[in-house]
Amino acid sequence: MSFKVYVEGGDCSFKSLSTQKLKVLLESLYSVQCEIGHATLTNLCEELYRAISKIKRTQLLPHEVESHLYKGIAMADIPLFEQEESGIWRIQDSLILPRSIGYFAGENQNEIVDELINLLAQYPDPEHAVYLHTDMDVRKSRLVHRMQNKTKENISPGNLLILEDEAKFNQIESALREATVGRFGSTVIDTSNLSPEEVAAEIVRTMG
Repeated sequence: MSFKVYVEGGDCSFKSLSTQKLKVLLESLYSVQCEIGHATLTNLCEELYRAISKIKRTQLLPHEVESHLYKGIAMADIPLFEQEESGIWRIQDSLILPRSIGYFAGENQNEIVDELINLLAQYPDPEHAVYLHTDMDVRKSRLVHRMQNKTKENISPGNLLILEDEAKFNQIESALREATVGRFGSTVIDTSNLSPEEVAAEIVRTMG
């Protein structure tokens, strides 16, 4: 499978919406089949990630245990992905390790952050990588709109930091961006004044 595009960004950056639009646009432009991955490079590990995320929401696990679980998924994800063979273009909507780096940075768990950064170096390189940035006022507006149109269960504690603890959110966002751009050389795109369709078009433009 071709690791074609890696799209990362903090909450309310239009990351997931833009990734969906990007899939449609790439399939139309290049007559290829695209697949969107969420958090992990393989569907098998994505199932594990979703299960562990549910456990994490209970807030019952120590940070060290959480980090071991996420590292374990990543360590399984990498060799499993390398064995996959197909002509499909994979569009990656976030990766577990950079997002974990952001999360643990926000919890001031610096030793865990350093361990995850070292593991991130083992990830395969995408052909193209972008990081979606958004102004804080725009994030807040988007989150309020989302809260009005989704059930409470679909709004994560991380989302709520935008409104409830801006300083901590910025700490998480800064670490996520530094890890992503530093490791993958991601092109930064400001989505503050763009629609998801426009963001997708801008991603294609960066791909050349």
